[in-house]
Amino acid sequence: MEKTDTAGALEGCLLDARMWGKEHGLTRPYPVICHLLDTGAVLRELWDVVLSQETREAVASALGLSLSEARAVVSFWAALHDIGKITPPFQAQVPNCWELLRDDPAYVSAPGAEHEKQFRHEIASH
Repeated sequence: MEKTDTAGALEGCLLDARMWGKEHGLTRPYPVICHLLDTGAVLRELWDVVLSQETREAVASALGLSLSEARAVVSFWAALHDIGKITPPFQAQVPNCWELLRDDPAYVSAPGAEHEKQFRHEIASH
């Protein structure tokens, strides 16, 4: 088992599981990194199972990539769909999670950024 600090981030790890991505209806917040990875994995399955060979080839051709490269790129793009959830306004929606981040010197944001409710995560993602 990896050693974790009191906030739950692995010591020396660049992935921070303290940033949440889903929490409504869950017993605890689900890390945004897990949500993003899940989405990329689902897209890979959809590519393999749902899309026809012709559609996969059309996408790959449009991107100027091989089938394998296109699958990887499109799944990466899908995984990035909620990257804007790492912003202060989104993270501050769950106060106990935000408390773990707001005073961490590894994260810097403009004073009061967490109150910018009009700056939604989908805008940040785009």
